[in-house]
Amino acid sequence: MQNGANREPRLGRIRAAWYVLMGQRVTPQQLQADWVEYQQIFNDLLDRWSAKLARDARAEKDRIKRLDVPQPTNQPVPPTDTKTELRRRVANMRGFGLVESPPPLLEEKK
Repeated sequence: MQNGANREPRLGRIRAAWYVLMGQRVTPQQLQADWVEYQQIFNDLLDRWSAKLARDARAEKDRIKRLDVPQPTNQPVPPTDTKTELRRRVANMRGFGLVESPPPLLEEKK
């Protein structure tokens, strides 16, 4: 007789098969199938997370572009000496064109 060729399956193998059929134990193929399923779920989660991060990055980039656009500044014109401004306008209207006065040599202390 050859080694194991004509022998009946051992009792342990029958018992193990019975436990698998009853759902109490799993076979290596079932373990592999479960592992493949977990990998697919994990890859799906990573894909979704990556897509969400890409959407967030695009939204942040658009927000930065909106913030970088120079806004028109409507700053009020600093008040000038009204008499000096009126004299300048009158001189321009009469054709004299006053020359800008040089800045004072000494700054006023506040």
